[in-house]
Amino acid sequence: MSGREVHDLLKLRFDVFVLEQKSLYPEIDGLDPEALHGLRREGSEIVGACRMTGLEDHGPVNLGRIAIRADRRGGGAGRTLIRAALAEAATRAPGRRLEIEAQAHLQPYYEGFGFARTPRAEFLDGGIPHVEMSLILPSAA
Repeated sequence: MSGREVHDLLKLRFDVFVLEQKSLYPEIDGLDPEALHGLRREGSEIVGACRMTGLEDHGPVNLGRIAIRADRRGGGAGRTLIRAALAEAATRAPGRRLEIEAQAHLQPYYEGFGFARTPRAEFLDGGIPHVEMSLILPSAA
């Protein structure tokens, strides 16, 4: 990513998670340099983002830091971003488990993509209730 893209990505995540959701947590966690980032753009603007980690390992892949700018929610930007991330994950890690730690109120949304809640109890992350969910990525045919 260019310096501008890194700036815009971090600003989007800060705006959504820290300012809007008032969630204080270590946003700069050291995982971004090795992560695969999905970006949803409108023109040159980044309006949505996510990241995947664990692709180079043999264990589960993690999809996280899913953020859509507030004024772009409800119009399909999130669905497009997540579908693209799922397709990329299936290409890079077929047959492996894909995990997310979803905000609890979004559980039905992620179930629509095939994620199922794991037995782990609801937990707080950055002061916001979350649930752990996962799915098995399709294997290559």
